[in-house]
Amino acid sequence: MAERPDIVANAKIAIVCEHFGAIEWKDESTTSKPMPVYKATGKMAPMWTMVNSSKASNTLHQLYQDAFAGTPDALRMAMVAPKELNGSRSMWYGVGGSGTLGRSTIPTIGIIPQPDYLWTSMIDGGWSKLDIPTVVTQINVILRLITSLDATL
Repeated sequence: MAERPDIVANAKIAIVCEHFGAIEWKDESTTSKPMPVYKATGKMAPMWTMVNSSKASNTLHQLYQDAFAGTPDALRMAMVAPKELNGSRSMWYGVGGSGTLGRSTIPTIGIIPQPDYLWTSMIDGGWSKLDIPTVVTQINVILRLITSLDATL
């Protein structure tokens, strides 16, 4: 973004997506086993969605929520907004481009599930912890959002 400030200067909205299809994994402790067992919970990792708080972002936020219409109940989303944006450090959780855009005045959503397996080393590189049908559903949410934004703006 530092190399192409012209793109950022002309941006109307930013949507950042990462880790789609992430299956939630947690350590499970039982009284019969002294060490916790790391295994799937049977749920999808929530779509943590960081949003910046500006009046210009209201349409983006609403259209994003609307884009979930008709999706399975298992597709969980939590929208988190910073307390302040301009002049004070926001509580934006993204890094890289997501963090830079989130701290800007450009209406931004960063859809970033935080799967625990990102912190583990696995023989198959983590592919066994990916749910392809959920990836497709999550991508369709974003496509509906972009379509509705295009029609609205």
